[in-house]
Amino acid sequence: MYGSILYATDGSPCAQRARPHAIELAKRFGSMLHVLYIVRTEYSTAVVGEAPVVLDSMQRSLKETGRQVLQSVTKDAQRASVPTVTEIIEDPSIGKAIRSYAEQNGINLLVMATHGRSGIRRFLFGSIAESVLRRSQIPIYLIPCDEID
Repeated sequence: MYGSILYATDGSPCAQRARPHAIELAKRFGSMLHVLYIVRTEYSTAVVGEAPVVLDSMQRSLKETGRQVLQSVTKDAQRASVPTVTEIIEDPSIGKAIRSYAEQNGINLLVMATHGRSGIRRFLFGSIAESVLRRSQIPIYLIPCDEID
């Protein structure tokens, strides 16, 4: 039923709450677990004159964090005998990148966490989970987190 499961993570404590769910679901269904870390490129660019300039050191740091997160998830999945595929994607739109990855890789189920922000905090920070939920064509397993995470 779920041959390919996608776990989208940013390595935050909130996202880590979804990790055991993703691994357990992949184990129960005998699924390949895709683990995706997205480097939001809009935070690593600056405008000099009229041209955007990528801040290389920031970009390298974000990618290194992503590699560490993916390595940690892979170790946990291996302990549970769950095969994994990992990828780091650079994109200014995390929600769009998650949806594109899922579509391009035949994902059957997406597992991710949501902060559950409301009101002004949601307006200011946005909601990646909501963006994915509203536009996705595949089932999504959302793990709620406290706002303080």
